[in-house]
Amino acid sequence: MSFPYQVRQLAELCARHPLSPKILFVPCVRAGYDLTTTLARCGHRWTNLRVTTPVLFAAEQLQPRMAGLGVRRLQTEGRR
Repeated sequence: MSFPYQVRQLAELCARHPLSPKILFVPCVRAGYDLTTTLARCGHRWTNLRVTTPVLFAAEQLQPRMAGLGVRRLQTEGRR
């Protein structure tokens, strides 16, 4: 069975750099879940692969600075 190009590329990257930290930016969390599930089902290891969206990553990086300034992130209704 042939897998999509993105899955093959990601599996190859994880195989070449098994212990290195890796960040995969995806359009939504569900897309990342689907990719990592596919990798696992195909028997590919994805150790140290972190899947996130650009918005979540940016918010995480700015959180300490925002907290220091007393600023909070607005919560979107129905979202985390």
